[in-house]
Amino acid sequence: MQRNLAPHVNGEILVAEINQSPVAVTRLRDAFERLLPEIEALPESELVTINLDIPQVVTSALGSWKEIASFRDKVAADLPSFDLTRFDKVETYALATGHAHALYMAASTPAGIQELIDEAARVR
Repeated sequence: MQRNLAPHVNGEILVAEINQSPVAVTRLRDAFERLLPEIEALPESELVTINLDIPQVVTSALGSWKEIASFRDKVAADLPSFDLTRFDKVETYALATGHAHALYMAASTPAGIQELIDEAARVR
């Protein structure tokens, strides 16, 4: 079963503002698109509810990645049966998670909210 994970409006994927530079937004989106076949292949029975602050988790993972990556050789030596493929993708997973969250937040924003924000800014 293939799930449509990216919200669409008039056939175009929504681009969410997540207080990142355009380069960072591109990195998030690119990571998500690279992992999309892996994400879509995940059986629904393996999906779990996430009860975490996603932006905080993404920031922590990306901020710690260089240090985490420095343990790769030790992990490989101490856990020879451990599949390093996913370890090597931690940064990509974090970036893709950030993009998925931005898509979710954009799709969850009630219609007309931007008009209310604009009106509030004008009145203020």
